[in-house]
Amino acid sequence: AKVSSERKNKAATRNIQQLAKQVINKLKEIIPPTTFHLGNGM
Repeated sequence: AKVSSERKNKAATRNIQQLAKQVINKLKEIIPPTTFHLGNGM
């Protein structure tokens, strides 16, 4: 049971990271890259 829950957590983390990338890419389209250099440290 522990292994499967860890796998689910990893999958969820991966999905969240992918969603975050999509959101950041959308923000980059809206916001000029010059104002976005702060977000690159993440």
